Amino acid sequence: MEETEIKILEFSEPYFIRKYYSKASLDEIASELGISKKTIYKYFDSKESLQVRCTEARIQRINTQILKIFESQRDFLQKIDEVSTLMTVKENLLSAEYFSDLKKHCPKAWKRFQENQNTFIPEILKKTIEEGIKKKFIKKDINIEVSIAVYLMLMRSLIDGSYEHHIVSRYSPNELKQTFNDIFFRGILRRD
Repeated sequence: MEETEIKILEFSEPYFIRKYYSKASLDEIASELGISKKTIYKYFDSKESLQVRCTEARIQRINTQILKIFESQRDFLQKIDEVSTLMTVKENLLSAEYFSDLKKHCPKAWKRFQENQNTFIPEILKKTIEEGIKKKFIKKDINIEVSIAVYLMLMRSLIDGSYEHHIVSRYSPNELKQTFNDIFFRGILRRD
């Protein structure tokens, strides 16, 4: 990847998150970067292709960080806490409005998020639960498939905004995700 292409991607990812796809403009990106729009088109066919690349880069970066945590020799509970922390740090949080805008105006990027939620996330959850069972942190009679489905349903409700509005207005996304992870994982922990 060329330096200019990297520069465009590094600027555009937070720009799209801040402005939302529908309100973002390649003219503004070019102006902010001090380059021509033609230079952007040298690397990206359209605003949509730039958004898709930003989405893919974000997913790859976060997935790599998650894998690094789970492949480490850390204690099981420490891994869970570190992934929860990773997912709730400000730069990794995305609003329900952002996802709604993406779903409506840039379905290709939205599809990438969905694909990740349907492949990587369930795989990592399955490995996590299996490790927890093996290390006797999680009950051995837990239904892994149902546990993953419940986890994903609740996480999707945070993303698509289908959760209770009064809860959202009273708690930050960080607090909601942290509490949710505490309830989910500590709720299936062995007590003996």
